[in-house]
Amino acid sequence: MRIVFRCLFFSLAVFLPTIVWGQTSADSLKNYPLATKSDLDTLVEYQANRIDTDVPGRRTVLLGNAQVVYRGMRLSAGKIVIDWDKNLLIAEGVPDTSAADSSGANNGETGSKLTALPVFEEGGEAMTGEKMFYNFKTRKGRVIKGRTTYQEGYYAGEQLKRVSEKVFYVKRGRFTTCDLPDPHYYFLSDRMKMIYQDKVIARPIVMYIHHIPVAALPYGMFPYRKGRHSGILVPRYGQSATEGRYLQGLGYYWAPSQYWDTKFEVDFYEKTGFMFHNTTNYAIRYLLNGTVSASMVRKHFGAGQKTRRWDLSFRHSQTFSPTMRLTAYGSFVSDGSYYRDFSANRQQRLRREIRSNATFSKSWPGSKNSLTINLSRSHFLDTDSKQETLPQISFRHGQEALADLLSFFGKRKGRRPLRRKAWYDNIYVTYSAQMLNRRSLVRNTKDEPFKEKKFLGVRHTASLSSSQRIFRYVNFTQSLSYNEVWQDRIKHYYYDPETGQISSEEQTGFAARRIFGTSISANTKIYGYFPINRWSIVAFRHVITPSVGISFRPDFSDPAFGYYEEVRDTSGRVFLKDRFAGSAFGGTPRGGQRSISLSVRNIFQMKRLVGGKEKKSDLFNYDLSTFYNFEQDSMRLSSLNSNLRASPSRVFNFNLSLGHSFYRFDPKVGHEVNQLLIVDNPLHPLRLTRISLSASLRLRSTMFRRKKQAKAGASQSGADSTAAGELPAGAGLETARVSGRFQPQEPVSGNMPWDASFSFSYRLSRYNPERESKTIWLNMNGNLRLTRNWRITYNARLDLNKKKVIAQDIIIYRDLHCWEARFVWTPTGPYKRYYLRINIKSSLLQDIKLEKRGGRGALFGYY
Repeated sequence: MRIVFRCLFFSLAVFLPTIVWGQTSADSLKNYPLATKSDLDTLVEYQANRIDTDVPGRRTVLLGNAQVVYRGMRLSAGKIVIDWDKNLLIAEGVPDTSAADSSGANNGETGSKLTALPVFEEGGEAMTGEKMFYNFKTRKGRVIKGRTTYQEGYYAGEQLKRVSEKVFYVKRGRFTTCDLPDPHYYFLSDRMKMIYQDKVIARPIVMYIHHIPVAALPYGMFPYRKGRHSGILVPRYGQSATEGRYLQGLGYYWAPSQYWDTKFEVDFYEKTGFMFHNTTNYAIRYLLNGTVSASMVRKHFGAGQKTRRWDLSFRHSQTFSPTMRLTAYGSFVSDGSYYRDFSANRQQRLRREIRSNATFSKSWPGSKNSLTINLSRSHFLDTDSKQETLPQISFRHGQEALADLLSFFGKRKGRRPLRRKAWYDNIYVTYSAQMLNRRSLVRNTKDEPFKEKKFLGVRHTASLSSSQRIFRYVNFTQSLSYNEVWQDRIKHYYYDPETGQISSEEQTGFAARRIFGTSISANTKIYGYFPINRWSIVAFRHVITPSVGISFRPDFSDPAFGYYEEVRDTSGRVFLKDRFAGSAFGGTPRGGQRSISLSVRNIFQMKRLVGGKEKKSDLFNYDLSTFYNFEQDSMRLSSLNSNLRASPSRVFNFNLSLGHSFYRFDPKVGHEVNQLLIVDNPLHPLRLTRISLSASLRLRSTMFRRKKQAKAGASQSGADSTAAGELPAGAGLETARVSGRFQPQEPVSGNMPWDASFSFSYRLSRYNPERESKTIWLNMNGNLRLTRNWRITYNARLDLNKKKVIAQDIIIYRDLHCWEARFVWTPTGPYKRYYLRINIKSSLLQDIKLEKRGGRGALFGYY
């Protein structure tokens, strides 16, 4: 366990005297009976219930609701004395008469309790004290037992003295973020020297919890600047069985300008060595921003087992203009097990692929043209394989009417613009081109040598489409697509008698492939209306959208195209092999297509009367689809796919997807055969091949609260659904950022009385009825506020098929007023751990905490 604290209060405590002595714009009282001027450079305005003036002694005494305004600063107190000769202002409270003896006799003695204490106000901030002194001429002052608040902090000092324009002394200064009169904790320093907008020097510094000193520093000097400022980062202390005692996070934060900052940290392990971290952030508003983070390990594990490992991550975003932008992110690592060995972040440890990407995009909205240049890199950590794209350039011309294109070229040739409506007015053109240069170093295991693969190619894609309405109710659409690929290599196949298999080798040189196809489709809508007029329901409506489509594509494995190569084995069997197989643009489709597709979409809707207005809502959708391919020599009818989607409320979603085959499965050959089920059994023409079911439910206490309010006639403003601090059910683990990839994830609990979410997933595959595969998952997330200060969160993922818990987190949270405690426990799985933290809640002092981690020597928080 360890206690880490940063005395940030000293940097903020300097605000205390600046409230008293700083200057703002002039303020004036609404009414004041006297304005006097001595050898001062401005007027002193004052008022009170009673004003006594000693003319010979040149003193003015203000009693009862006394107020003085000087240079925009307002001072209020029960009693204020102005000594005009000494240029001195004295403000103090008056005895509280209600503190006298209850019998009414005080024996001539006043009560010891004071009331109407001095209050100093400037710039919207206020400070109180038992007594205040201020010299108008020297501009020096003193406050006895001053108190004030600023942002999240509460400040106090037995005596504050201003000795010059920017130098202040504080005797027994105290700071806390606890708002109680007797705070749970505070920091105390006997003597402090504060230099405004520079630094704070204090000695000693003692932290008290319930008036018990728990930590101390003999001397401290801290910077005081508004906003970001440079400073030392206090380390975290711990002990590991494998690496001994350690310090983590010792370093320095440097903020040299408003545009960038950097943080240097080092982790020291007694038995093994060092780990260095650096994170640099930069930003120019409306132009660019980004982060660069790196780490390096220098450790030794026994004789001759030294290691030098590293990683680098970055993120960059830059806007050149509204139509031109650059984004980039990336990660590079020395080896595949780096994060698994040194990161405490579960999500980072589970990553098996790291990606880097840079994308430059430019668009010309007026011409519908856009250009994208992309560089990418993928590193597969398990095999250490890499794939690089250097670069990928994409150009796209958006959908445009063919008539507009012809009109444009007609103008270029000096012709008059086309004005009459032509047959091609409803035809639209789309074009895109992509150039790709890719390099890969691939292997299946770490023991195999790398195989280098290269690819350079260009793909052109163009399409023509037309849509029109016929017979008033039918939408008729035609389309023609064309795809042409140029690349620098293809495959040559041959039969290898030594292995008895067909092998291949690459042949470099220009190669082109052209693929095209066409389709025609038609659809319409049929409406069914069922009036109800009961229970605020007006009617049900059923919308049916039948669609039929015809598509054609030739068989590109035909020798006439030259895209496939025939290979014969020793028995004379002929094999067709795609010469473009393995292309980055995909292989060549085999087998022609002359097919007809059928689909029916059903939407069931309900119309209700809510508040005198009709409101329409979708109950559920049910879709069916299949197609028939005339080009296939057998089993031309595809599976019948059906999908049911329902969202009866905002808290519940349901999705069911089914697949049915029209053909019989033959267990002797282990696959379907060309025999329709309807022939053997007309009552069962379909065979179930797959089921996919998913459902989610989310419940919140505010749902039932709103229902009760509605029954009572109370108006609901919606504040429940947007309560401050409300988090989604089971917010889960925080996403790993570039600068936080080594820190453990800490699930957080919500602030609602309770909320819960459940997601269920069921998958069944029975293409082979004798070898079914099934998966059943259940995810549960819940937050429960037991009392005002106690909360518990539970997150779990269950495999119901294997009847085991895959992962779960239990988080117990306790609100300790100005402190908070959190216990995170992962009891099962490969990343089981526990983590206890008690820390100050204020964002100013969150680094003051007590921690305990369990697992793997308590180094990363895992067992």
